[in-house]
Amino acid sequence: MCIIDSIKKYKYIIIIILIIIIIYLLSNKNEYLDASAVDPSAVDTSAVDPSAVDPSAVDPSAVDPSVVDTNTANTSAVVNSDSKTNGFIPTNTHIKGGYSKDRGDLYVCKIKKQDPSGMDIEYSGQIASGETKCVSTDDGLEIKGEPILFNATEYDWVHQKDIATPTGFSYDNFGGKRTLYSCRGIINDNNSIQVGKAWRNYNFCNIPYNGEERLVKPYDFLRIKKSA
Repeated sequence: MCIIDSIKKYKYIIIIILIIIIIYLLSNKNEYLDASAVDPSAVDTSAVDPSAVDPSAVDPSAVDPSVVDTNTANTSAVVNSDSKTNGFIPTNTHIKGGYSKDRGDLYVCKIKKQDPSGMDIEYSGQIASGETKCVSTDDGLEIKGEPILFNATEYDWVHQKDIATPTGFSYDNFGGKRTLYSCRGIINDNNSIQVGKAWRNYNFCNIPYNGEERLVKPYDFLRIKKSA
């Protein structure tokens, strides 16, 4: 009975204490919210560990091809020997004929040109890596044209007096008067070996150099042993 008497005696105090507790709980209810109600858009993802991402789950079809970097595209298939864009790209079957300090290795080529009568004439000339034109000579001047390259696996250069008839490529017949062949000789100005044109029983190799036609002797004829 003592406890009951005590409750009756202090009931108003107990009621006040309970009211205070209820008010306190209601004022701090945000601390007890259900976590499932959190707005996911507010979640900070900057701390996400990228190494934990499963790459197999990435959908490649969602990649926008317009933003793909093509600077590393494979260009190994480019083997064009007379490309206007990339220039001449030599291979191990192109015929090397000389060397120039400013242009590097020189290779045998030919160009086609029409004479005043309309006849197609072909001239032996030279081209270096990266160049887009074959260079030859005509009437004392250097001429240029679209290059036609040759391929051979076996060839050599023979002194003009040590070969009866050149077996290299012939280029034009000038109406049946003569046939031109590839030749090479030394340009003393820069100690280079340059490729030009010549014909049988002719004392010089006509070489394009600095915009003009140089007449060089002695010289070598090209001899093809095995075409590629």
